[in-house]
Amino acid sequence: MGIRPEHIAVDPAGTLCGGIEFIEDTGSDRYVHVTLEGGERFVVRVSPGLSLSLGDAVTLTVDPGKVHIFPVD
Repeated sequence: MGIRPEHIAVDPAGTLCGGIEFIEDTGSDRYVHVTLEGGERFVVRVSPGLSLSLGDAVTLTVDPGKVHIFPVD
């Protein structure tokens, strides 16, 4: 499965729960690396002004229409 960072959102009403492991500021963009409770990892593109810190618990929402499923082979 694959999804681009801009198709995932930090959302208080989200259903995926995890913690922030790394924050990458690139100037105009900010990428937050989140490890979910099950061990899965997501990279989320957020607004540079969004107040987030390492170790924060967050919930995420994924745009299901933007998920790409790849065959095993």
